[in-house]
Amino acid sequence: MYPSMLKPKFLPSYGLGLAIIFWLADALLDTYLFNSGHTLSENIFSSNPNELWMRFSVVIIIILFALYAKKSEQTKSILLEKINSKDEIENEMEFLETVDPVTLLSNKRKFYELLEYEMEKDKRYKQGLSIILCSIDNFKNITHSHNNTVTDNLLRNIALQLVKSLRTSDIVARWAEQEFIIIIPNKTVAETQLVAEKIRNVIENHFFEEIGNITASFGLTQFINDDNKVTIVNRANEALNQAQIK
Repeated sequence: MYPSMLKPKFLPSYGLGLAIIFWLADALLDTYLFNSGHTLSENIFSSNPNELWMRFSVVIIIILFALYAKKSEQTKSILLEKINSKDEIENEMEFLETVDPVTLLSNKRKFYELLEYEMEKDKRYKQGLSIILCSIDNFKNITHSHNNTVTDNLLRNIALQLVKSLRTSDIVARWAEQEFIIIIPNKTVAETQLVAEKIRNVIENHFFEEIGNITASFGLTQFINDDNKVTIVNRANEALNQAQIK
């Protein structure tokens, strides 16, 4: 094994250094321990074929080991780079699979995952859980009158207004073309109605570039113990339909 602090490019020099140390150590042992009858300099520069062969063999082995260690470390570094690169790609792909590409909010798949988590939490703590479904009024007219860049900017701006109007514990997701859905934990229905009214005012009072002022409709409902992720969303959708009829 070689010290972990040694970088691959230093390994051959490290091996050569070990070889020199071995050579000197062997000469010292011959001189002072085994009483070879020769001086230290004579033992260092020994012309004895057997002595030279033994020393050269060990030196070659040490240098070869150092070169092998360098190659192994380089291979390990390459493998780690590939693993890290793969992990980064997988993380990016996972992120893209859960995010709406236009608004960068959570998409429907991620919303359901977060909703299930919040429902399980509310079953335990009973602190209240509601969802709000928000739909931009007359969105088809907006898309017919403006190009995709303008409508995408509008959706991004609405998403920003929603996020700014809510707590960090609230969860906003893109639900459909002109619809956003919001999870409101730890609030009663009455409190959630106030949140929806606040968002409605924010959207209606905001001037959207190239569009002007717009309005939005809302449907909301509260989680009950018999709910699943489909039933609670369906109830919010029914409430939204009733609001749009009015």
